[in-house]
Amino acid sequence: MSHKSLLFSILLVTVSLSCVIHLQSLSIINIKDSARSQDRSLQVENKKLKITTLGKTPSLGFSNLMADWLYLQFIQYFGDNEAREKSGYSLIADYFEQIINKDPLFNNAISRLDVALSLFAGEPQESVNLLADTLKRQPITFKSSVPTYYLWRAKGNNELLFLGDTDAAKESYLKSIKSAQAYNTEDSRRIVEISKRSIEFLKSNPDSEFARITAWMNILSNNPDQKTIRRVTEEIAALGGKVEVLEDGVIQIKMPQKDN
Repeated sequence: MSHKSLLFSILLVTVSLSCVIHLQSLSIINIKDSARSQDRSLQVENKKLKITTLGKTPSLGFSNLMADWLYLQFIQYFGDNEAREKSGYSLIADYFEQIINKDPLFNNAISRLDVALSLFAGEPQESVNLLADTLKRQPITFKSSVPTYYLWRAKGNNELLFLGDTDAAKESYLKSIKSAQAYNTEDSRRIVEISKRSIEFLKSNPDSEFARITAWMNILSNNPDQKTIRRVTEEIAALGGKVEVLEDGVIQIKMPQKDN
């Protein structure tokens, strides 16, 4: 064999080995990615089982404490941004369902679960269903940091903003008025006026940007986290409005010049 032929053979073998090693490396990477994906899926299924089991465990008179524990678990789950980027928000509905099963009056948690389920999990219809379920089990009035009329507003907002069901939204806003009138406080009277304006806007213009921005503003009224503020800010901006967070933390909304 000539010197040139020998060099060519060596080069060919080297290139071939390099290709084999590269392909094997890609195969190993794909196997690892697949294993990680399967591992994440298994973790989600295990967590789902734990949530359901805890939700169905007899409360023995401690249902409120169990609801508190589930809510703390939800906060940890929702706030883990790195994990949510990889495995999503599919368990929010499970937390929501089991929390209201344990404590249908836990409105502080319910109002935040609604936003998380609608905006981040992308399941506004499921949120509407769960809100309807809990609202059926609430008395006309009771002491809560988030009164019942806010949940009726939240239901209407989902129906208007995400589902495009203006008739259902108007019905929810009407029930928000009825609930707020039963409370008869300064805050409830303010909500009565807001809901009346929402209904009037929807009667004359179901696609009113002003009415939709008002609905987004209602989400901001419940002391949301930064993630929710950013999402709502983007939605309001898309409708022509502007959100400004002042130095003292107060959120200021500038409406668009014209309401088409």
